[in-house]
Amino acid sequence: MVGFPCNQFGGQEPGSAEEISTFCSVNYGVTFPMFEKVDVNGPGRHPIYTELTAVPDTEGEAGDIQWNFEKFLVGRDGSVLGRLPAAHRPRGPGRGRGDRVRPGRIGARPQGSSDERGRFSAHTPEKCPRCG
Repeated sequence: MVGFPCNQFGGQEPGSAEEISTFCSVNYGVTFPMFEKVDVNGPGRHPIYTELTAVPDTEGEAGDIQWNFEKFLVGRDGSVLGRLPAAHRPRGPGRGRGDRVRPGRIGARPQGSSDERGRFSAHTPEKCPRCG
């Protein structure tokens, strides 16, 4: 699990990456890595969200992120296995992990991703046009 803070939803995350990470850790017990704040919608959308938002959610809808805490299940090979709404609560450690979820169980299979199998490269700052 990783987090990408975004301030595009009601100004909920106005602080720096460090402030957001500290707030999430202290108030919610977050222990997973938090990345720099990014835009997930609009013309400044981070490239990883261009790939993620191409995947339909459990209602069959692809497109913009609707609210903070929308979740994506990504397999070890980089394929997007599913997209879950913000209201979905994970079931706990070790449950729902990508290596235990059959494609299609959560949301639809990816469409329009980087290659014919729906894989995309892991984000690395040196390869990213916005970070590098």
